[in-house]
Amino acid sequence: MQLSLSIDVPAPDAVLQPRSRTVFSGTYSASMSPLTPAIPTLLGLGWRIEQLATGLFWHPPSESFTSEARFWDCGGPIDPDTGESAFSWASMPGVFRSASWVTAVPNSRQLDLALFPDGEYSVQVELKARRTLGPIRTATAQASFSIDSREPVVTIESPVAGGVAAIPVARIRGSVRDPGDNLLGLRIAVQDRVSGLWWDPAGWWRDRRVSIEVPVQGESWSYRFLGGAFGSGSYLLEVAAWDAAANLSEQTRTFLADFGPPAVDVLAPQPGSQGQAASVEFLGFVRNRNHGSVRLEVVVEDLERGTRWDAAQNDWSTTASPAEASIDDSLSWRSAWSFSFDVLQAAALGGSGSYQASFTPRIARLFPRSRGETVVVPFSTIPVGDTIRPDTVIVRPLSSDTLPQGIVEIEGTASDNFAPVEVRVTVARSTGNSSVPYEYWNGAIQAFTPTRVENQALLEADGTWIWSWDATGYPGAYNVSAAAYDGTGNRDQSPSGIALFIA
Repeated sequence: MQLSLSIDVPAPDAVLQPRSRTVFSGTYSASMSPLTPAIPTLLGLGWRIEQLATGLFWHPPSESFTSEARFWDCGGPIDPDTGESAFSWASMPGVFRSASWVTAVPNSRQLDLALFPDGEYSVQVELKARRTLGPIRTATAQASFSIDSREPVVTIESPVAGGVAAIPVARIRGSVRDPGDNLLGLRIAVQDRVSGLWWDPAGWWRDRRVSIEVPVQGESWSYRFLGGAFGSGSYLLEVAAWDAAANLSEQTRTFLADFGPPAVDVLAPQPGSQGQAASVEFLGFVRNRNHGSVRLEVVVEDLERGTRWDAAQNDWSTTASPAEASIDDSLSWRSAWSFSFDVLQAAALGGSGSYQASFTPRIARLFPRSRGETVVVPFSTIPVGDTIRPDTVIVRPLSSDTLPQGIVEIEGTASDNFAPVEVRVTVARSTGNSSVPYEYWNGAIQAFTPTRVENQALLEADGTWIWSWDATGYPGAYNVSAAAYDGTGNRDQSPSGIALFIA
């Protein structure tokens, strides 16, 4: 007599969720020799589950792991030496040719995996049978499986929150790690927040979510979009990672796309400004939302003499090449720049001539539309000393306004006798704690902190500015103030302030 015993569920090396209930199952059979056709008698069929890390065994009556290494049938232990059941809730022993077996526990035919800690296990099945009064035959089978309750940890590194996608290739990237080492896959989806359509890698947009499978290399993942597929606008990125136990982790991120050329803002001096001619200092911002390092070409012309300033020769010339401004971070989407004629004396300027400076931003790498519009600033002389403080006013929302949770936009205007260079916004709320009476919003970490923080607003060349804050989940009363700074470090004498209530 030959006994055959198999385990069909769980599959070899299966990874299971502890949140589920399940039944382990398989088949068993006996094959008889034609010379001895007697029907076999089943003496016992038992199962047990071993926790490999501890060497303990699952004990169904107490629903815990113990050192008792017994085999269990539908309700009672089987003596591994005799194959006899101490008691039985099933019709055993009996005669059989072939049949199926399942695990069973008291009052249930399912295993509650929520009681199994994360880790590796082995399910072991033992069959004992004999032919008539012949010797007892034994067959065994075992299958390994693991329990994994931990979700993968997925992050989005680029684009940053509120960041700007690059051109000509928008690269989305991040990291993913599965604590249980059972990562199975990662997918992304991108939605146009204006139209509500979803990106399809075939090259067009659809009115239903399209998931894109993304390969994972080590703990890194990335996906590249052709820049031409996107128009300028706001987009939503969804990233989901899952493991072999179907544990799911999801992250979302909003980002902008701006595929126009770079642009330049000249904040100082104001066009047509007049003052002393001892030195010339230009300040501003360059906006480069595209891919590649940006540079800013500067041409200063003497309109009366028809010459240009040659920075290399430190002199005026009719054939001078453009100079370059100094940019704080050429790879940033918005970065401060400066250009000065510290060596240019009043005599070289002619003391009272008419001049103009032209600023042209360019992408250092030769991509289409890599040249931005030129900004021209006429001037006659530039003030050297400046002790007058700038001023700013919050124009929207009004003080005492009540706003819903979500994106709150603070808008205002800034002015200066020369030009404001920066506006910073502070949001404070009362803590009710006398030792730390206020908390302040820190835009860099998207949280309130006990340290006072000034958040930089987006300042335009015409003096208008805007700053936004995601107030979702932050109901309550707030004090909002704004202060302007000029190029010499002068600050508002009395920053503008309003009171707000977030419902």
